[in-house]
Amino acid sequence: MGAEIMKMDEPLVVSTMLTLVGLLVALAAEKLPPNPLLGFRIGYTFVSRRTWTQANRVAGLAMAALGLLATGASMIDPPWGILVLNISLPMLLVALVEYAERLAEKQLIAEPLTPGEGSGEPLKPLGLARITLPVAIIIAIVYMIVVLRLDRIYALQQLVNQAAFLGIHTLTLYSSYLGIRRPEAFHVPWLTLSENRRVASAIIISLLLVSAYVALSTISCFTRIAEILKIAGITLAACATSFTVMVYLCRRN
Repeated sequence: MGAEIMKMDEPLVVSTMLTLVGLLVALAAEKLPPNPLLGFRIGYTFVSRRTWTQANRVAGLAMAALGLLATGASMIDPPWGILVLNISLPMLLVALVEYAERLAEKQLIAEPLTPGEGSGEPLKPLGLARITLPVAIIIAIVYMIVVLRLDRIYALQQLVNQAAFLGIHTLTLYSSYLGIRRPEAFHVPWLTLSENRRVASAIIISLLLVSAYVALSTISCFTRIAEILKIAGITLAACATSFTVMVYLCRRN
């Protein structure tokens, strides 16, 4: 009984923590200096102190608002709180990255970098992302085919599981896109270009592995062994290929 109550309270605890952390970031944005550990640390926010402060304030307020929304949903029914987070959090992160990019662009137009300040040259696309993006697309297509074909019960728990996959996979696809078209999003001034590329590759491959795991855990509830083995084989092969490429690129750098 105690374990069930604790499990029911988990969404409420998570959403409450998200609200508190968001408020803390928003309130501390003015005093918190750019750093690699605390705050909204996407590469665009490091263009200037003003960009860092404004992006962190907006990110904190947005996170707090989402936390309040999820808290309200959790009070109605705990699974609804998880569903709100699974759907909204990835979309919010994508929106915040795009917002930070617009802020950085406006800042650079108003105050262009002087020679020797920052990196004025475009960063090279991540080679790993060129592999993970099509792999992630294949995983998503196969997952949707299997789920839509086998899952005819649209209960709340099924929706929560599917939202979890779609949420993490959205971040996987988006991070791969950033690695190819906008690698500066991963750039951190405290790291060398080689170290930045390794960190970005690790982030992308980790998201891919997590989304693959969520896909397998969702599909594992089905009883058709042939379908499970098919998706498992494709997913594992894709993950193994991506991991091999990542190791090769890291050693090459």
